Amino acid sequence: MWPVPAAKRGTAGRAEGMAGFEMIKEDGLTYFLVSGWYEEGALAVFSTRRGGLSGGSYATLNLSFRVGDEAATVRENRRRLARALGIPVERWVAGAQVHGSRVAEVGEAEAGQGAMRAEDAIAAADGLVTRLPRLALVGLFADCVPLLFFRRFPPAVAVIHAGWRGTVAGIAQAAVDALCCEPGAGPADLKVAIGPSIGPCCYIVGEEVVAGLRALLGPEVETVVFPEGQRWRVDLAQANVLALRRRGVAAEQISLFSRCTACHPEWFYSHRRDGGRSGRFAALVSLF
Repeated sequence: MWPVPAAKRGTAGRAEGMAGFEMIKEDGLTYFLVSGWYEEGALAVFSTRRGGLSGGSYATLNLSFRVGDEAATVRENRRRLARALGIPVERWVAGAQVHGSRVAEVGEAEAGQGAMRAEDAIAAADGLVTRLPRLALVGLFADCVPLLFFRRFPPAVAVIHAGWRGTVAGIAQAAVDALCCEPGAGPADLKVAIGPSIGPCCYIVGEEVVAGLRALLGPEVETVVFPEGQRWRVDLAQANVLALRRRGVAAEQISLFSRCTACHPEWFYSHRRDGGRSGRFAALVSLF
């Protein structure tokens, strides 16, 4: 088992108005823990931008090698988060996110890929699944929707990066299918935590996005798309909730983080808010 994180050492605080999540302060970092999963065998967290060494628009805990930040700084930021969580960075696995719908299964052979440099990340993977304990799956975000999945038995976890392209291509459903491929496993066995993402207050899009969501959701699209002149406001997190429910995941199995990345520069990076020059926070999940 991993060393006990701050959430279990008495330094956790409830995230106000966000049922299912706890705000943790550990070694100068702030992150959000998915409540309840730890007791059942999985550590699941969403980092924030607090507690690192990066400067300027990347301040301070940027975890991405691909945004223009110094690689050595990103490595140290990752080491800091790894220490706070008690998960060696050598046990991280990250995908090379391309806004697609590919979900790759990883195991011992992939341990460390994408952890300390971008070049060896899992190719063209916006989703990762593992059934192996003590292997941390990591996705990077700055507005797109992060989804963490946990199946208690047989044990498995997944991390999904759902931008609008991945969402309309069905990446959430692909994750459900990947986790339910064994005999006897089904959507009723899954728990899903949807992390910080851009909200409809700040996400205004054109026809291409809305057309894709209409194809994905049918008439239900009207609950996540709102006219704004010649454009639309979109609730991309709720679109993924609907996609999951259409695949058989019940609403009570889904925890939704109700804070917009663009509205909270004190906590989160936002590609839209910051004009494309922004760091990335992480969604991370691991079985014990």
